[in-house]
Amino acid sequence: MCDGSTRQTALPPRPSTSPPPSPPVSMDAAARGPSCRRGPLVPRVCWGRDRFLPEGSLDHNARLAWWPIPRSASCGMRPPPPGRLRFPRSFMTTDAMTDPDLLPRLRRCTGPLHDGIETLLRLEAPMPLARYGRIVRGFHEFLKLWEQRVRHALPEPLRPWFDARVRSPFATRDIAALALPEDAALRAAARASQHRIRLDSPAAAFGSLYVIEGSALGGQVLTPRLVAAHGLTPDHGASYFHGFGDRTGAMWREFRQLAQQHAGADEDSRAAACRAAVQTFEALIETFQPVAAPDDPEAAPPLPAAASAG
Repeated sequence: MCDGSTRQTALPPRPSTSPPPSPPVSMDAAARGPSCRRGPLVPRVCWGRDRFLPEGSLDHNARLAWWPIPRSASCGMRPPPPGRLRFPRSFMTTDAMTDPDLLPRLRRCTGPLHDGIETLLRLEAPMPLARYGRIVRGFHEFLKLWEQRVRHALPEPLRPWFDARVRSPFATRDIAALALPEDAALRAAARASQHRIRLDSPAAAFGSLYVIEGSALGGQVLTPRLVAAHGLTPDHGASYFHGFGDRTGAMWREFRQLAQQHAGADEDSRAAACRAAVQTFEALIETFQPVAAPDDPEAAPPLPAAASAG
């Protein structure tokens, strides 16, 4: 029966706007500090206390490039024993927010070649001065040919921009400082490798540039190791890997913007950039084959099969 009173309908509870509680962290995990987790796009993503690295920092920029950065240099974790330092080839995908197509695609299409160049150069192992000298000589022989071709493939308005960031003069300076001898094998290999790279468009030029520009970031991490191991400095023997020093991060961001503009606008351009990046890795692997120790079967890997650029 109706008793004449007003009946109020109970409202459903309002959903909570507070974030879900974090899962409990064990004491062991807390003691380890930052953790490295795996995601669907990249095998290893490192999280710090703030869960991301500030835009513009060296670690942030290095994670957007292919060049291997020691895990201990960016995660804050205890470094592995000497001689076992691992250089992951995958990095944070922060750049996917600003470069949704080109740079993530360049990383994917060149991924299988990362391990090949890392194994060949053995950058994670102790660096004897003789091997370091041959690596510098190899880059010099490669770049003095490659830089001319890339410059020709770029639009004329971009050539002054490219001229201001060439790196072969750094290698030339190291060769003089260390009195490195001529190396006919590396010179012949660098010359022969150029046929692998098809630089017939601005998109192809930026795809090839991606490989060398990314290596500049890794050089910032390698330089302190050269100083510690051999007493080299940017002014004496470590000029190439030091490169542009503190300007490297800003130069990488500038490159990313131009690459997206000139090589990321359409599918044909992105495919051309990926092909050129793959070809550049293959050319570098061919160039550095003479550096491999003849008694080390793992030091001279065959050219790995790259993922399709399409």
